Amino acid sequence: MVIQSSSQLRREGETKVTYIATDHGNQILTGLQSLRKKRQLFDVTLVAEGQKFKAHRVVLASCCDYFRAMFTDGLKETTQDIISMNGVTAKGIKSIIEFAYSSNMELDRDNVEDILLAANHIQLLPVIAACTQYLESHLSFDNCFEMFNLADLLSLKELKNIVARFMCSHLDHFLFDRIPQLTCHTLCHVLDCDFPVNCSELDILSGILDWIYFKFDERKSSACELFSRLRFSELTLLDIDAISNKKQLLQLFEKQPEVEKLLKSTVMTSVYNQSGLLNNRGFKEVLVCVGGFSHDRGMTNDLRYLNTESNSWDILTKIPHVEQCDFGLTVLNNDLYLVGGCYNDLMQEIIHQYCFKYSPHDNCWQSIAPYPSERCRLFVGAVEEKLYAIGGRFGSDDFAQDSETLCECYDPEEDRWDPISPIPNNRSEHAGVSHRGHLYISGGIHDDHALADFYVYYPEFDYWSEHTPMQSRRADHSMFVYNNQIHVIGGWHETNADDKVLVNSIDCYNLSTSQWETLGTVPNPRLYASYTCFNNKVYMIGGWIDGDYQRKADTVLVLDLKTMTWSENLTPNIEAWEHNSCTVYIPKSTQTEREFCNCLHS
Repeated sequence: MVIQSSSQLRREGETKVTYIATDHGNQILTGLQSLRKKRQLFDVTLVAEGQKFKAHRVVLASCCDYFRAMFTDGLKETTQDIISMNGVTAKGIKSIIEFAYSSNMELDRDNVEDILLAANHIQLLPVIAACTQYLESHLSFDNCFEMFNLADLLSLKELKNIVARFMCSHLDHFLFDRIPQLTCHTLCHVLDCDFPVNCSELDILSGILDWIYFKFDERKSSACELFSRLRFSELTLLDIDAISNKKQLLQLFEKQPEVEKLLKSTVMTSVYNQSGLLNNRGFKEVLVCVGGFSHDRGMTNDLRYLNTESNSWDILTKIPHVEQCDFGLTVLNNDLYLVGGCYNDLMQEIIHQYCFKYSPHDNCWQSIAPYPSERCRLFVGAVEEKLYAIGGRFGSDDFAQDSETLCECYDPEEDRWDPISPIPNNRSEHAGVSHRGHLYISGGIHDDHALADFYVYYPEFDYWSEHTPMQSRRADHSMFVYNNQIHVIGGWHETNADDKVLVNSIDCYNLSTSQWETLGTVPNPRLYASYTCFNNKVYMIGGWIDGDYQRKADTVLVLDLKTMTWSENLTPNIEAWEHNSCTVYIPKSTQTEREFCNCLHS
């Protein structure tokens, strides 16, 4: 018991005192349990499966809106002493009553379903959440179908999604090892729920065929319903032609001609999936802004993505290192790799060699082998299954006057950096892009002068080839691929007075003719901006307008590559510079699943 007293005396020797009994709630529950055990003051009897359970109306009404309405809203049960609880089991209602008097219950495999049925019937939400959490923690291959049917029967959306996500993450197992247990309804829901899966779309097609032919006469009528849920955008005619059970597919076409018509009207003729993911199901491609400087916090280690649903820039994760900028960034198999960069220490720029990999699928970071030397303002690109780091500014001056740019290759399987042939002219702030198994590098700064040269690296031969130079010297610019052509945008070059002149032309390199042409211009060119190609558009993020450090850009300009017209993106402002940007696929359920899990386990 706590006693609170006032320091102000009403009269001499008189003090105002407030008494608070801190264990009053427990005493009330203990008292009610005592009355229950002694069978005193009972005023209602609940009947389930022929068994009778006596209770106090006030106790039931105090913990559940269902009973509160039953006993106080003028329903016939208000005056009844015996009330039948149809649709629940005796085991379930007994546990619910025990919870009402004690605020706790024991859950096990034998009673959890009965308790969940009873709790769902009377909408006792804390008990529903507890049962859901228990079932989630005991979810397995052997009980997932039963759990799915239970969630479906009770319209428990959260539990149904938990089971569906489990099945999607092991979809290959269910398609090929558990066919007898799958129903069309379950399979359709799993394919509709749009959670990440652990097999390719071709595997799903093959599994559907196996499912149909397991009981062909019974299941052939479901073929169109299932085929309509396939992502044919991730398949090609060549893929389907090479399927292992192609014979079954052709037989299905004969029996169900509408299935063949559906497939041929939607399947792609060329490969569309370039995400690096095994399957795009459950993922969405987003524009990501990484690190650099922000107007309110200086240097930042945030990874922010453009959330088109909420029309906002949301935090995806944070780099597990000090705030940094001018690092190399690339994506390989939908993993983000950050290489080198620099950070501030007592207002001094410190260049480092640390490297990190971020997996959006698992939302986790891991360190990879450090770069062979401290380096920033480098280019990092991915070709086939390896990373290539080209040039940059070094942490020491030992390499500053080298006539060639040091280049390295990173093998993720070996977690090792190895040197490759150097590119002529040591450079930093250059641009690059990978295309058709080759690496293209342009411009940059060498001996304080911007370059216009243009090189192609052939990994299979470890060889650099010089191609037609750009039409303008450029540093701190970007390259991207569109319509199988190389484009350059942004950047600057110096004048005779060492002033920076921003380049506003958008140039394209024709791979067939080896010639450059100008396609358009950039309105209000920016220094230290980033340019990323996304959904047939180029997004220009941040930077200093016209190179003026006092005019930080907080809008995103968008270039429509089909019409070569610019517009201002209607998203909340984002102010950044000396950052990097790219696109990556993240799980569509990232936010909703985390919010639900936090609620469930709190």
